[in-house]
Parts: sequence; structure tokens; C-alpha cells
Amino acid sequence: MTRPRVGETLRLQIQDNSISQIDEVSLEQRRINRDRTSFIIRNKFRKASGDRLLGPLWLILDPLIFSLIYLFVFTVVRARIEASSIFIGVTLYRVLQSSLMSGTKSLVDSNGGLKCERVDSSVMLRANVGHLFADITLQTLPTAIILIMGFDVMLLGGFLYLITAHFMGLLVFGLGMSISGLMTKIPDLNSVLRYGLMVGFYASPAMIPMYKMSGFHYSVNKYNPFSFFVEFVRYNCEVSSTYLDLDVHIFAFILTSFTILTISGFRRYEKLRWRMSSWS
Repeated sequence: MTRPRVGETLRLQIQDNSISQIDEVSLEQRRINRDRTSFIIRNKFRKASGDRLLGPLWLILDPLIFSLIYLFVFTVVRARIEASSIFIGVTLYRVLQSSLMSGTKSLVDSNGGLKCERVDSSVMLRANVGHLFADITLQTLPTAIILIMGFDVMLLGGFLYLITAHFMGLLVFGLGMSISGLMTKIPDLNSVLRYGLMVGFYASPAMIPMYKMSGFHYSVNKYNPFSFFVEFVRYNCEVSSTYLDLDVHIFAFILTSFTILTISGFRRYEKLRWRMSSWS
């Protein structure tokens, strides 16, 4: 049996040491990335809360207060619209609104407070998506509990409401990311988008379910992507809905288009981020 030569033994030892050092560096880098992701998410929540006394609690209170206001208007003043339908529509539209605006600001607000060093884009993406899901959960979980405990909605209906809100939010966030470069170059588009979302709130089935619409109003909303999500949730929460009357082929086309734009937004994030960023 031949003994290994001294040179060969030394080479193997150096190779083993190099591999162990690489593993240590890799583990350390993962820990740093995890800490950076956590820091950016916390910083985003602090920035959203500002100096308000209740802080992040407003993320929960805002959609509930809006829902209660519109609940009063459309059940007491105008009557004959189910309270649960308003809760579902208003909170889902708030998710759409906040997710789209977060996506369009993902380049401008990509540093998360870490301006002094280059942070991997994968860290920024995880932080953005993590913050997005946490924000959506805070907005929708109280409504899901109200639907289940206050309106006798089945657990499955509440669960599908939460899943749909997160799925829609992710798609809309990706859509916002895909146009974020254009929004950064032309800041006036932010105002146009805000006004468009405001008009969309009153024109969409957020407050007025589709079974209450007719004529041109109904025809337009058959092609509104939001209509499919909100009517799907209403149907599964056993609230009056026209979900089964909507064309599944239109929804499939819209869903495919949104998915492509979302993937495009995530894939272009690295290039757009460093093009628009002022970091060194």
C-alpha cells in the first residue's frame, strides 16, 4: 500500500482549509443578508408609521375605518348592500392600491436606509416581498376574523380571502416594479396613478358588487382584473356575487399577462436598481 506523498498531503490540507473557509464566509454572508433583510423591513414599517402615536397599528385600523365608513353609507344611507361584501371589496382594493404604489416606489425606496454599502439585489427583493406580505396580512387578517366570527363565513372562505389578497398583492407589486423605472423618470406619473386609483375605487366592484351594476358600468368591469379577484372572494364567502357569470377566458388572459409582467419586473430589478440608484 503506497503512502501519499508529502506534497500531495499538503495540497489536500490546503484544499480542505480553503473549502472550510469558503463555507464559513458563505454562512457569514447569509447571516449578514438575513440581518439586512430584517433591518430593511423594520425600517419600512417605521417610515410608514412616521411620528403617529399608534404607529404600525394604523396599518390595521385604516382599512377597517374605511370599511366602516362605506358600510354606513351603503347600508344605512343607500341600503341593500351586504356588510360583508363591503368589507371584502374595500380591504381588497386597499391591498391593490398599497401593493401597486409599493411596487412603483421599489427603485426609489430600494436602499431601506443602507446607503453606505452595496447590498445584494436578492436581499432587497426579499425585504420588499417580506414587507409586502406583512403589510397585506396586517390589512386583511382582522377583516378575515370579522368575516368568520361576525358574518358566519366558513373558515375556508376566510382562508381563500387571505390567499387571494396575498396573491393579488404580489402580482400587482410585480406590475408596479415593471413600470417603476418609467415612474422614476417621469415623477408626474405618480400623481396620475394616484388619481387613477381613486377613480378606480368608485368605478370598480370595491363598494358596489357587480350584481348591482348594469349597462356600460357592468360591461367595463367584466374586463377589470380586480373584478375577478373580489367576486371570487365574495362567492367563496357565500356573499352575493356574479363570479360564475364572468368569462374565465378573459380572466386567464389577464392572469397570464399580469404574471409575465410580474416576472419581468422581478428580473429587471437588478439592472434598473443600479441604473437609477445613486449608490457607488
